[in-house]
Amino acid sequence: MSNSILIYTGTIRFFFMRFYPIFVHASERFNHNMCACLGSV
Repeated sequence: MSNSILIYTGTIRFFFMRFYPIFVHASERFNHNMCACLGSV
């Protein structure tokens, strides 16, 4: 039981560390584009 929980949290942590920077980068680019569009208008 505890072993499966360790594997479960391990995979969640792995995916989080793997994809979190991608989400941050995408949101930063999205915010930058929104500011650029609003600034041009």
